[in-house]
Amino acid sequence: MINIIEKGKEIYKKYREGITYLIAGGMATVLNIGVFALLTYGFKIDYEISNIIAIIVAILFQYISNKFFVFKSKGNTNQENVKEFVSFISCRLVTMVMDQGMMKIGVDILKINELFMKILVNIIVIIVNYIFSKLIVFKKKKN
Repeated sequence: MINIIEKGKEIYKKYREGITYLIAGGMATVLNIGVFALLTYGFKIDYEISNIIAIIVAILFQYISNKFFVFKSKGNTNQENVKEFVSFISCRLVTMVMDQGMMKIGVDILKINELFMKILVNIIVIIVNYIFSKLIVFKKKKN
């Protein structure tokens, strides 16, 4: 049993960033889809407006979870923290436009169910967001 625990710790240490991104990303996805479904089906708000609100809620959650939990980013100055936040929001706005465009095409043109399309779009957005976060926003500083 101890060997299994040690092996688990070793795997976690080796793949910590990817594992924590999947956990935080999964939570953000559930939040995003949950808010979308609640607003669209519970409050009968147009799917496009619901989608934008859901994305904004998820973006705020993602920033906090990615900064402190996934990438463990620690800006040394307020200027560095502001730059990181602006970079994060800028990248997320790009994927928000992607998300909204794919939803519009899927729902209005291809006539796919809103919730099903939201789930498909989220898979693509998660991948693009990870790439942006890793390569642009939370990239490791060279000493």
